[in-house]
Amino acid sequence: MASKQESKWTVFAAKVAAHIRDYVIPQYGDDLNDDEPAKFYDARDCIEQAKRYLARFGTSQRQGEEHRDLLKAAHWIQKAFDRLPEKRNG
Repeated sequence: MASKQESKWTVFAAKVAAHIRDYVIPQYGDDLNDDEPAKFYDARDCIEQAKRYLARFGTSQRQGEEHRDLLKAAHWIQKAFDRLPEKRNG
């Protein structure tokens, strides 16, 4: 049985997935094009993008924008994670 925290994470992860499916892919495609600068971002660049969205928290006049910014930040954190070398034990 999943913990409460794990269950909340699962709900949040589903919302991030929906954001990617419904917003990111229609706007940017399922993979970055050769002319997209983000294609060449390293983990640090992705973290800077996440920070940008986190810094906007609480400043938008548009309803729901804080939720959207957190979803965007989470997506950039995932991208940073993907760009790190895999940690190997031993």
